[in-house]
Amino acid sequence: MLVSLTIRNFVLVEYAELSVKQGLTVLTGETGAGKSLLLDALGAVLGDKAQPFWVRPQTDKAEVSAEFALHNHTNTMAWLDEHDLASDDAQCLIRRVINQDGRSKAYINGTSVTLTQLRQLAETLIELHSQHEHHALLQASTQLQLLDTWSQNDALKQPVRHAYQQWQQAVQARDKCLASEQQRQERINLLSFQAEELSSINICEGDYEQLSAEHLRLAHAQEIIQGLQQTQSLLENDRTGVIAQLTQGLKQLEHIAQHDDISSLIAQYQATLTELMDIQDQLHQRSRRCVIDDGRLTLLEEQLGDIHRLAKKYFVAPETLWQKVAAVQSELGELQQQGETIEQLNTLCVTALQTYQQAAEALSEQRQQKAPLFTELVMQQLHELGMTHSQLAWQFTTHEQPQANGQDGAELYFSANPGQSLYPMSKVASGGELARISLAIEVCVAEQIALPTLVFDEVDVGVGGGIADSIGQKLASIAKHKQVLCITHQAQVAAWGDQHWHIAKQTDGAQTITQVNALDTAARVQELARMLGTQDNTQETIAHAQQMLTRALNKKL
Repeated sequence: MLVSLTIRNFVLVEYAELSVKQGLTVLTGETGAGKSLLLDALGAVLGDKAQPFWVRPQTDKAEVSAEFALHNHTNTMAWLDEHDLASDDAQCLIRRVINQDGRSKAYINGTSVTLTQLRQLAETLIELHSQHEHHALLQASTQLQLLDTWSQNDALKQPVRHAYQQWQQAVQARDKCLASEQQRQERINLLSFQAEELSSINICEGDYEQLSAEHLRLAHAQEIIQGLQQTQSLLENDRTGVIAQLTQGLKQLEHIAQHDDISSLIAQYQATLTELMDIQDQLHQRSRRCVIDDGRLTLLEEQLGDIHRLAKKYFVAPETLWQKVAAVQSELGELQQQGETIEQLNTLCVTALQTYQQAAEALSEQRQQKAPLFTELVMQQLHELGMTHSQLAWQFTTHEQPQANGQDGAELYFSANPGQSLYPMSKVASGGELARISLAIEVCVAEQIALPTLVFDEVDVGVGGGIADSIGQKLASIAKHKQVLCITHQAQVAAWGDQHWHIAKQTDGAQTITQVNALDTAARVQELARMLGTQDNTQETIAHAQQMLTRALNKKL
């Protein structure tokens, strides 16, 4: 709840420090005194767009601070914890500083924050009912939200929202695949042609190098054969061959060994002769295997020609063409598999939609069961507020497409006069009627609203007498569960307050200031007497005012 509101140099307010109590706080004052300034100040500290005229003339900046007690208020505490802004004492201090140029700074528990963060926090703290907010009641979405609040439908709405998100994600994934389907098919056609063309060469890693080496040998087969045979003849010619001569040399060394120890030299000599004989054998074998095969050479030239042609076509080196083949086959396989993915996503969409429909139907059934009970309670409140012939009823429709809030479209139909047909409330309700309907609904849903503080601005517009007294009583009823602040022009409403602030404008000819004062019982009597409409408070009006206070106090006990 709001504990205090401190205002410095805000419009006409030089300085005000207000302690706010639990229960109903009423704000009164003469027309033009600046009662709306307090709401503007509260809006400023809670994130409204900064205005240059908020800064009091001849000052550099305006500042508004609000302190809140957060005991048992889990939503706000959770938000502060999530943003690392919580204090140790379950308190929240918000401060807003506005400069003359309209720029501003905001602080939560001493830490600088953005306006977006400030507004997010404000949504967990205060609900404002002004003329603008009354008009929000004309929106069907707001009406349905109030029905859900009163019916406590959160437990049914959560699975609907989750199922809607799952369905939406499935549809988006499927649509993304479908959007690229034409491109996918075109790509598949191209890759299929490329795969067929490249498969004709049947090339793998290392094939190009092997084919090139074989082609090189066959292209020079005659030259290779001649070279091998000539080399072989040098080694194995009977008398002049190298091996024959080395064999004679070995005999000479063996003869010398009879007179000198050259065994190690002979061993080395024999090893060399043996290696040359092995070389001779290899030359013989290779010469026999080396053949001239013009048919194979032609085939190799064709294969290598195809490889070079395709490598040039696909802008790769011949030795890496196999990588292009593998890449084409891999991409083609992935794209063909995506066709199966689309079918899977279609199935997923159907399943998600069925899950959503089951959850939405359960929520819809609950809404339609609770709606008549809700309108009956609201009409009871309206009758007590003087709208004795008013009627309310819900008109339900079904959305064609899933919505995060369920499948229901729902709107309140209203009639203020007997014998008149019901029409959408947005088309026939006046501003005064909207204010009282809003108050009646607020009375019904007060216990279910999570926000600890409610602010009403001129909810009593256009009424007086007994109706105004009923409005005050309704506000006091809400204040049993919530902290309520109300700006009022009606003494009958103000009499129900647990705390009474008076707003007055003063001027010395040079400047004008607005002062806010908390009234004691005696001052309240004087203010109520003034509000009753006489220029000078007479004994009769003072007695009437005293009677109103006493009556309201006794009824609240």
